[in-house]
Amino acid sequence: MSFPDGPSFSSSGLLSGGTSPSGDEGFFPFVLERRESFLGGGPGPEEPEDLALQLQQKEKDLLLAAELGKMLLERNEELRRQLETLSTQHSEREERLQQENHELRRGLAAQGAEWEARAVELEGDVEALRAQLGEQRSEQQDSGRERARALGELSEQNLRLSQQLAQASQTEQELQRELDTLRGQCQAQALAGAELRTRLESLQGENQMLQSRRQDLEAQIRGLREEVEKGQGRLQTTHEELLLLKRERREHSLELERARSEAGEALSALRRLQRRVSELEEESRLQDADLSSASLQSELAHSLDEDGQGQGADARGDAPTTRSPKTLEASRPQPSPPEESLEPPKKRASLSPAEILEEQEAEVAKLQDEEEYPAVIVPEKYNEQRRHTNIFLMHLGSSLLLCLISVGWSQTSQSKTRLADNLKFF
Repeated sequence: MSFPDGPSFSSSGLLSGGTSPSGDEGFFPFVLERRESFLGGGPGPEEPEDLALQLQQKEKDLLLAAELGKMLLERNEELRRQLETLSTQHSEREERLQQENHELRRGLAAQGAEWEARAVELEGDVEALRAQLGEQRSEQQDSGRERARALGELSEQNLRLSQQLAQASQTEQELQRELDTLRGQCQAQALAGAELRTRLESLQGENQMLQSRRQDLEAQIRGLREEVEKGQGRLQTTHEELLLLKRERREHSLELERARSEAGEALSALRRLQRRVSELEEESRLQDADLSSASLQSELAHSLDEDGQGQGADARGDAPTTRSPKTLEASRPQPSPPEESLEPPKKRASLSPAEILEEQEAEVAKLQDEEEYPAVIVPEKYNEQRRHTNIFLMHLGSSLLLCLISVGWSQTSQSKTRLADNLKFF
């Protein structure tokens, strides 16, 4: 195998250790000079000193020749390795080129076979067209135009086929790009699926937590419903108690109206007594008080005893009915009337009858104001107020009698009868 681009070497001269004048004279110019002196080609020695110098020079030449031989051997070895490397590369390149050439030949043969088959088909088509053209020539004189048209169609068909082939290659490239795109999308969907699975696991955890919280909330709702039902029951009970209290309030309002009417009658009787006291004062100036004082006191004491017994029976008859604990708690008795109205009559004996009447009228008006208070009055409060009112009226009558006694007056049986009739009200 020859290498036109590489240098040519004499392998026999290099391997034997000799020098080649044709190859090394230009590369090592001092070799020829040393070689001539070494071979004795120069002039002979003329003096003994020159012989010693020549011997020394020859020894140096021998050493130099040995070094040069060693260098040439190394150079030869290096060139041999380069030659082997170049030959190996060349063989590999040649094999690759041969393989490519073979593949190209196979492809060319396949394409040639394809085109030959296509040419055969086209030739068959041409033959058919020619046959048709011959038939048409026999039928028509204008067959040239038909032939040209058929050839044009064939050329157009060939052009279309070439275009379709180009489109097929382009479509193949597009499909390849779409395939790459779909692969990328598939990888992205795989990553998204992993993320979705992670998200699904987290959502499942949250769902379980929410379900447990929902169960807790449902338990709380059931508890709240039970409490609401209990509250509704308590509200219904309270509503019934409120209706009962309203009904009792209406009854107590009727009783208060009766008490107000009785207080008005008592006030009118008190005023009549005031007028009567004035008349009796006029009569008392004319009569002797000493004769009638004892009988009047005994009669007054007897009437007071009878009135006290009657009031005690009324108070026992008006005892409060039994109430529920809630009603008794909501209807605690209010403070009793002032203690001034319960003072015994002997402390007021020093006052004049007009002052006593004015004071009693003020007490009656105060009691009426208390009775008109709009709050719900329970039977205990009403009975207590009624009892205090009765005691007050009784003390009022006693005070009037004591006033009459203090001023001193003598009365006839007719005046005593009228006085007893007026005191029956108390």
